[in-house]
Amino acid sequence: VYRNPQAIGETFALENSINSASPSRIAAPKSYTMNNQSMLADWDLKNPARMVTHIPNFPGWKIFCEEHGRHEQNGSAPEPLENYLSAELPSGSHHLHISYDPLSWKLGLTFTTAGIFACLAFIILA
Repeated sequence: VYRNPQAIGETFALENSINSASPSRIAAPKSYTMNNQSMLADWDLKNPARMVTHIPNFPGWKIFCEEHGRHEQNGSAPEPLENYLSAELPSGSHHLHISYDPLSWKLGLTFTTAGIFACLAFIILA
């Protein structure tokens, strides 16, 4: 499969886009890895920027930075990218861990476990 080395990747940063309608530069991460439920990305930004991923902005995604703690998904990326996961990053180094941890999965696990214990209790007491 042909890959365009100039194409924007799975994650990128729009530098100077926080207070401006048009970014001055598109920056790529120093490195990143991605699997089904998480992404690790290392950034070294000279200016404040809005990090944008190719991940749809859906409840359950969390962005954590080793240097600054949790990043809120405040604001949105410029059109047509406003429906994708993004966060504001100040200038400097960032080691981001982006993970998918939906509440629905936790609730499902809790109810399934409770159901298994209820069935076991019914079998033992019957």
